[in-house]
Formats: sequence, C-alpha cells, structure tokens
Amino acid sequence: RMGSADTILIQQDTALLDELYKNRTDVLNARIEETRLQTRKPEYRLGYFYQTLQKEQGYQGFQVTMGIPIDQRVGKIRSQQLELERQQVQFDWDNRRTWIAERTRALRTSLEQLRTSIMRYESDSVDGQTRLLNVAKSQLQLGEIDLFEFNQTQKLVFEKQHEHLDLIRMYNQKMIQLNFLSILN
Repeated sequence: RMGSADTILIQQDTALLDELYKNRTDVLNARIEETRLQTRKPEYRLGYFYQTLQKEQGYQGFQVTMGIPIDQRVGKIRSQQLELERQQVQFDWDNRRTWIAERTRALRTSLEQLRTSIMRYESDSVDGQTRLLNVAKSQLQLGEIDLFEFNQTQKLVFEKQHEHLDLIRMYNQKMIQLNFLSILN
C-alpha cells in the first residue's frame, strides 16, 4: 500500500506536469502572437559611416533605412511551425489523459473480475480444503492412506491456497495502480 508521503509526491508531480503543460502552451501562444506582429511591422535601421578616399579627408554620414515587409512567407511559415508545435503539445496532453482514462477503465474491469474470483474461492474452496485436509489426516492416522498420498493431498491444498494468494497479490497490485492513476487524473 502506498504511504501518504508517496501520495503527496505523486500529487506534486501531477501538479508540476499540469503547470508545465500550461506554461508551455502559454509560451507557444505568446510566440505565435509575437511572430504574427513581427511579420506586419516595418523594420527600421539607423547607421553611421566614415569613408575616406586615398587617405584624404573622409566623409561621414548617417544612414536611415526602413523596410516594409512585402514577402511574408517566412513569418507565415514560422507561425505555422509554432501552431503545429502548440497542437502537438495539446495532442500529447490529450493522449496522456486518454491513456489514463482507458487504463483506469481496464484496471476497474480487471479488479472486478479478480474480486469475483477471490470471493468465489473464499466461499467455495476454503471449507472444502479444510475438510479435505481433516479427512486426509484422519485417514493417515487410521492407516487408510500412506504418507505419500497424504503429502499429495496436502500439496494440492497448498497449491490452491497459493493460487488464492496470487489472486490477492494481483488484486492489490492493480488497486495500487488504480490509486496512482486516480491521483494523476
């Protein structure tokens, strides 16, 4: 069984993953918007230059340029790339949620089947196995069976008990997995 410290760590990891997804989506949305704005804004440049011709007096000047975006294919492609990346993040997140929901459903079905098997064993087999062992003990004491036959009977009962314990172990493991997934969800 998971302790409370494990549960707290899992909840923190889940909250961290949720926050990471939200942050990543917000960053991508901001970058998409920034790219859209950048492709529409004109570009300004200001420069200073000094030039001489054959070591004579130099010429100084300033240069001002303004670029108006005409070909916006680069910005459009960048926006599409960022949009695809945002969609991929959303797809991954949805995929994770779907996997958790499907896994939870499968675990609940399996738990119900295991619970039914365990209850059937406990209601049918326990009393029968106890009677079988008691009868085998009394037959051994009366000499009706030898030690080998008693050992075979005892082995059969123990195998059935091990099967029952395996069912309980599987049930507990699936219950732990279900609890973990319910914390994630």
